[in-house]
Amino acid sequence: MSYEKDFLTGIAQMIADNGIATYKPSGVYSAGETGIVFGGWPQAPDRCITLNYTPVTDQTASAFGRGILDFGFRGAPGNPFGPSDIAVPVFDLFHGMRNYKLGTAEVIQILRDHVAPMETDGNRRSKRFDLYYVDLGSPPTQYRD
Repeated sequence: MSYEKDFLTGIAQMIADNGIATYKPSGVYSAGETGIVFGGWPQAPDRCITLNYTPVTDQTASAFGRGILDFGFRGAPGNPFGPSDIAVPVFDLFHGMRNYKLGTAEVIQILRDHVAPMETDGNRRSKRFDLYYVDLGSPPTQYRD
């Protein structure tokens, strides 16, 4: 498993362990659950969190990199506060996290950078993105200690 996959699945599991949403590796959720998925928006469930990680810079002299952790939040139909209801406890859980191990990924720090409200989709579900800077230590490679 790659350190990026370890990182994202670890984040998903932490969200689930804290009762914010449900993480099922199968990606199959019932209508009443708040699901956690990787990549883009699923059709169901209505309430969901999408997770993506994009590396931005990687050091050459050490196994350290900076990336962007992208949380997408979508609420129930007709509830304009739905995304915030999910995003606030996620912020409380991760903003300022330091020195935490998720599988082979070593979180050095996580800091929220900005929030971007999104359009309401065709099913009247409001969405927003929260972007976090993440500094990660990763396993050494052939050219990095």
